[in-house]
Amino acid sequence: MPHGNRTKRKTLTTGGANRKTNADANTATLGPLEVDQLERAQRTAELMFKRRIWGGEFKLSKYSIVNFLKLFGSNIWPLITFLFNVPQNSMLLDFGCGAGNYSLWLAYSLRCNVIGIDLSKNTIKAAKQTTSSITYFQKGCVLIDFVVADGMHLPFKAECFDGVFAMDVFGHLPDIDKAFLELSRLLKPSGVGSFCTESAGLTKFRRSVITLLGYDPWNRLDGHISLFTFEQLKGMLRRRGFLVKERRFEPRFLDPLVSTTWSGGGGFGWLEDFIPELRFHFRLRRFFGKALEMLYTVPLANLIAYSFRTALYRVFLSVSSLDTGEIYIQTQKAN
Repeated sequence: MPHGNRTKRKTLTTGGANRKTNADANTATLGPLEVDQLERAQRTAELMFKRRIWGGEFKLSKYSIVNFLKLFGSNIWPLITFLFNVPQNSMLLDFGCGAGNYSLWLAYSLRCNVIGIDLSKNTIKAAKQTTSSITYFQKGCVLIDFVVADGMHLPFKAECFDGVFAMDVFGHLPDIDKAFLELSRLLKPSGVGSFCTESAGLTKFRRSVITLLGYDPWNRLDGHISLFTFEQLKGMLRRRGFLVKERRFEPRFLDPLVSTTWSGGGGFGWLEDFIPELRFHFRLRRFFGKALEMLYTVPLANLIAYSFRTALYRVFLSVSSLDTGEIYIQTQKAN
């Protein structure tokens, strides 16, 4: 990264060398339960790194239309639209950035400066390596940097960000209300929040698995410790000075179509690794997913199927009213 970009980032921090920027810096101020939850969140972050769950590999094409189509077909697109009013060269925070692929798309598509934070040291290392290998960022077109940090105690000055982006992070935090308070501190007046978060609402498939097993296997597989309904999240956001401008519910009944491969369909891939006997009980769903996998390997069919499922997803995302799965929320900090 160019030296000038590192210099710019220093202006955001609050304590120079005396302020640590990782999760270990704040554990002394937490209770035993909070420390345990924070460590669990950190283990989840490392698990996500090992499973390569971070929004797909970032590859820029020399053709702008190709980049746009890739972006439009991704699950980040609805959140990008929430940030369209953020001026170019604004400063964005990618809250829970993983290996930085979403951060890179934000910087490239919105022409904004981006700071990504995550608990996982491995993902931050990978993010910095990816950035250093892409010519667009090597040339210093925008500032982009990554920091290991606990999302509830961020090492930045107050009101230094124009927007905050978060994809599937809040459900893994020990204290989501404290995270909203911290984000409110960092956002400028009228700053925008673009969030996708897991809901406490259960899909029909998940309810079926819980009924079959007699317990909820997701509790130990996906690291979700802070799941709330939209109305509960809305109340928390309001208490922390956020106005909810728009919300969309993900059409989870389209999971088999939306997922690129069967192993990702509706979270079933997680279960296959740990509870193989479930495959017998969901034979039809598994067969359907395998058929789609084969279809996606045919070049022309892949293009048609991908376009079709993206169109369906976009339509139902706009009209869905069932609070299950995930929620897309656009917020604005009150003046």
